Amino acid sequence: MRKILLLLMIIMLFPAWALAGSGVFYESAFGGYVPAPRIIKPASEEVDLTGKKTLEFKWSRHEGSSVYRKYYDFRLYDGYKMVESTLILKKRVDPSLDHVDLDAALFKTGNVYTWGLRQVYRGNKSRQVHYPFKVIRK
Repeated sequence: MRKILLLLMIIMLFPAWALAGSGVFYESAFGGYVPAPRIIKPASEEVDLTGKKTLEFKWSRHEGSSVYRKYYDFRLYDGYKMVESTLILKKRVDPSLDHVDLDAALFKTGNVYTWGLRQVYRGNKSRQVHYPFKVIRK
């Protein structure tokens, strides 16, 4: 009987809302599932960098939970293949940001690049969303 009373006291003194920000409910309720981010731009087959100093890579921060998000995993690849040998840039992006700006000089006219993004929650990662684009300058 004492064990039951002790357990009830612990439950009453340590309410569920106290665990909400710890990730305990995330792990148990969602089984570690992390929703993929949504790419905003560039999301077209061709990107015109004529006269531009930077290229902005932008996504929506509304997919998933900002409470559990630790960072975004941003990657840029040369060509269509997303493998280690074609990786140009790998960057951890602060979870409060929704874009990365890269110097336009990094991109060669006529080349195809693929950018990928995933979000990371306490070690679990979403699937990587990606989009290829060709650089043009008119």
